[in-house]
Amino acid sequence: MKLRTLLVVAAACALAGCSSGPKKVDLGPRDDGKAVELKPGDEMLIKLPANRSQGYRWVLATPQSKVLFKQGDPMYARPVNAAADAAGIETWSFRAVEPGEQVLQFDYRRAADKTIDKTVRYTVTVR
Repeated sequence: MKLRTLLVVAAACALAGCSSGPKKVDLGPRDDGKAVELKPGDEMLIKLPANRSQGYRWVLATPQSKVLFKQGDPMYARPVNAAADAAGIETWSFRAVEPGEQVLQFDYRRAADKTIDKTVRYTVTVR
């Protein structure tokens, strides 16, 4: 009887969308200023428009901490049939590691120029 009850609860949880696995959170420029809550193992992707053909890119302006792990360098992609000087998307990937809070600030600027064109900021809490 206990096994049957356990199976019913597991099936109901699966149908309701319950998950004990890591979740993925996607953020973009519209989420600027947003507070995000994650659990260790969760993944967060930050997708920001960039025009590298004009020399612009996003720079992570806040230092690394033990709360989030930056998974490699940001990836950049332009639409397939876009002109060579068209803007694309820079995607930054992070994994929640341990409890705490971290502010991620990204500055949009040219590599040779210290003048910041735009800034986006996210506050991440890992519980």
